[in-house]
Amino acid sequence: MYIWIFQKALTQLLALWALISLILGALLFLPVGDFWGGLAFQFLGWALVYLGVAGFGYLNFRRHQAKLSVEQKKAVALAETDKVILLLQGGSILSAVCILGGLALIIFMQARGSFWAGAGTGIALQGAFLFFFSRYHAHKLQ
Repeated sequence: MYIWIFQKALTQLLALWALISLILGALLFLPVGDFWGGLAFQFLGWALVYLGVAGFGYLNFRRHQAKLSVEQKKAVALAETDKVILLLQGGSILSAVCILGGLALIIFMQARGSFWAGAGTGIALQGAFLFFFSRYHAHKLQ
């Protein structure tokens, strides 16, 4: 029944990173400049996404867990573990796409202003966090 504890910890870690991103996003508005504004917007936007994913994930697994008896939890624990691994692996693929998208934004759009370089940097950094977060936790479950 380790998966139930793992899922709760996973959503709490994601919510903690959302809070950190929210604080960093707010602080990044302090320096003056388009680059910092683009970076700040990305950190704030990703914080909202992380909060949504963490909140939805937490409510979903709590609702699912509440419906099951102890025997049923034991019976579905392996399937639930496989499902979480699959979600984490999918998340790492999507985050790799985000990293590439952020780098493309930096390369192709920075000529239009440093805001785009900041936004691309923010996307790449947040994508990198999500990539390592997903890969680490998927590996931990396997």
